[in-house]
Amino acid sequence: MSRRKKKSRPKTSQGEKRKVPQKQQVKRAEANGESRGAEVLTIFWTVLVTTAVGCNIGAAVTRLIHSNQPGNNAIGLLSGLLLFAAVVVGVLILGLLPVVYRMRKEPPPRGYVVFAVLIGAAPILTVIALAMR
Repeated sequence: MSRRKKKSRPKTSQGEKRKVPQKQQVKRAEANGESRGAEVLTIFWTVLVTTAVGCNIGAAVTRLIHSNQPGNNAIGLLSGLLLFAAVVVGVLILGLLPVVYRMRKEPPPRGYVVFAVLIGAAPILTVIALAMR
């Protein structure tokens, strides 16, 4: 039996990650000029906006289905649950907006901010309108 020689790799202990050279880490951070915390917060905020869009659309569709089938209580419950989730996420979106502006060196695109404010405020205004009925 012949044995193959394994290619030698730099030895690391178990569970230890290979270290990225310091110069590469600095280049990555300087590439866009934002701190890592600002980037994480911005990504979290945009994921919240996407979640709110999904909740708003889901609440509207289930509400429409429930209005056509009033006997189906499960659809009505799902509509209310999605609207509640959209309100919670909308409050988070509107609450994090000033923090995103404060942490970032360059503000997010104005069009996206306007979209985020509209998406965040829509379920809150919907709940107020439903309460006034």
